[in-house]
Amino acid sequence: MGTLLGIALGAGFLIALLVLVGIRPREARTLARDDEKGLDRDVQDVLAALRSVSAPDDRGGERRAVERLRRLLSAEMDEVVLADAPGPERTRFDLLARGRVALEVKIGRLSASEIQRAVGQIRQYARIWDGALLLVLLSEPEPRLDAQIRAELADPALRERAGGPVLAAWKTPTTFRVVG
Repeated sequence: MGTLLGIALGAGFLIALLVLVGIRPREARTLARDDEKGLDRDVQDVLAALRSVSAPDDRGGERRAVERLRRLLSAEMDEVVLADAPGPERTRFDLLARGRVALEVKIGRLSASEIQRAVGQIRQYARIWDGALLLVLLSEPEPRLDAQIRAELADPALRERAGGPVLAAWKTPTTFRVVG
């Protein structure tokens, strides 16, 4: 519900802005709908690319795994880069796909507190980012952590603050599962 309200408010703002610059309301509504569809399409493309690539190993730490994942995703789709988040805070996304889908990558076996910190990063990004947010977990899924992530990402305050979808994906050589 919160995501739909956020999308509706965002689309309403976009329509009002477009009308102010001289675009008729019907055309403005069409452009806003196309932008939402475009973001959804970009998220689906990122998820499809993640599904199709092999999971990078975690030798060499998280920074190396992020770089290997960037190269793998770049072979599947365009515009996958390391990028600074907008705003005054010094924040860097691990990866940014098509300028609209921010990815935060975590590797190895994660504890409950590490999951909380990762979701905290997603919450921080939601304050300053209007696109989609994707937490990519390069480790074996664990049912208790899966439930924790699902609950954290379903938080109405996070959903309302985020400018797009907020998801997590487990990726291993044998598993690909999306949560959220």
